[in-house]
Amino acid sequence: MRPRVAILSVALCAWLTGCGASHTSASHSTSTATAAPVSPSAGILARVLTNNELKGFTGSPEGIDTSAGTWLAGEQDPDLNADHARLTRLGFIHGVREDLSAGATPGLSVVEQFHSAKAASAELAAEIAEDKVEAGDRDKAFAVPGIPGARGYTLIQGSQGGINIAFVKGPYYYLVGQELAPSQSVNAAIAGVTAAAQHLYHRVSS
Repeated sequence: MRPRVAILSVALCAWLTGCGASHTSASHSTSTATAAPVSPSAGILARVLTNNELKGFTGSPEGIDTSAGTWLAGEQDPDLNADHARLTRLGFIHGVREDLSAGATPGLSVVEQFHSAKAASAELAAEIAEDKVEAGDRDKAFAVPGIPGARGYTLIQGSQGGINIAFVKGPYYYLVGQELAPSQSVNAAIAGVTAAAQHLYHRVSS
């Protein structure tokens, strides 16, 4: 299982996925980002969130990983061998992770490229299944309007947690999310992440 938005409690989840929330009126939220549409020639680095596309968050993408082994390097996951085998079988090509921040609040944007849209969709399904097993009843889904097949999910414990959205467009698997900021409501965080995911979905080409 790779980077998710549960950065806040690494013990709770390995990636930003690990801490989330419930439902919100995310469809009414808008992003202030004005990034230009991505063309196929722009490269995979242009397929992660730009500054303020997730409102208030900035960051810069890390290097491009070109194999399942380098993409998973450093992960401490009991399913690491299974993840490596799955990525290899699905035809993993490239992966980029971007750590975001808004003050002390972390966020995340991830993109993985596969050989086909079918493979990217299979990766999304595998990640959903793995998350449900690991998080159990703490994993709460929410609707993501405007992105076909997208999965919004949260994992909250007390006042801490993460909000994540995963989706596929063409041969690319995307994950965006953030940890719950101090004094931020779950609904507000879901609305912000949803707006960023919607903007990214319409910005990138398939």
